[in-house]
Amino acid sequence: GKGFRNFAFYGYDRFMWSMERRKSFCGKISQAGFQTEVYKSTLEQNRKNWKDEKTIISRWLKSLPKPVGLMACNDDHAYQILEICRTENIRVPDEIAVIGADDDELICSTSSPPLSSVAVDFEKSGFQGAEMLDRMMKGEDITGQCAYCPAKHVVERQSTDVFVMKDESVV
Repeated sequence: GKGFRNFAFYGYDRFMWSMERRKSFCGKISQAGFQTEVYKSTLEQNRKNWKDEKTIISRWLKSLPKPVGLMACNDDHAYQILEICRTENIRVPDEIAVIGADDDELICSTSSPPLSSVAVDFEKSGFQGAEMLDRMMKGEDITGQCAYCPAKHVVERQSTDVFVMKDESVV
């Protein structure tokens, strides 16, 4: 609804929840007729340090077609993107609009600019987990079952407060 035609996702393949969020985000973008540029961290795979990883992420961010709507796998990683954008003089939200997930109030409100985020229903997931534990304690095999944290809504803050238009003077 913001007019973006370019999209990106920043996440980690070593976490199932990150892969699930990537899959869902890319799927929705694909259904809308667009593609998603995906960054997969090499930090764990190659045992690189954060300084090296930050340089690679910076290059990736600069290579993305602008303007771009970027989703990070969670608020911590979205914060990293905002910090890299700040140090590399990439304008947020004008060049890269950033949204995280989990709506961590401390991270979202203290980032610069304040971070938009997908609020997640952790309470519902907790109840699902407790129900699964109860069933397991009663002897039921729950192999392969998972408790999911469904998205509730988007909490929009300044990091996505933009509307993309082709005419720069109108923007």
